[in-house]
Amino acid sequence: MNTDDDRTMLILTLPILLFLLGPGILASFLPDVRGALLQAHLLVDENVLIPIADGIGLDLARVVILAGLLVGLLTLGAWAIKRHHTAREEKSGGR
Repeated sequence: MNTDDDRTMLILTLPILLFLLGPGILASFLPDVRGALLQAHLLVDENVLIPIADGIGLDLARVVILAGLLVGLLTLGAWAIKRHHTAREEKSGGR
């Protein structure tokens, strides 16, 4: 992997991680955010599998959904890098 690929993956990965982990981090520090995420059913207070703060967190269904989103977004990132490589190789005349 070269530095272009590393930079592209970093650009794709950081927003994804913030999107997936940001609400949980905010909920652990701000009670108002916790309440809003509970009302929106993004966090639960029963059958918590991964606790975030004060007995609220993610249940199995939400963990599976987040894992699926993460796998899908990483697959999309890998596809974008592969497409970028193919286009660059075609532009330079191939191998």
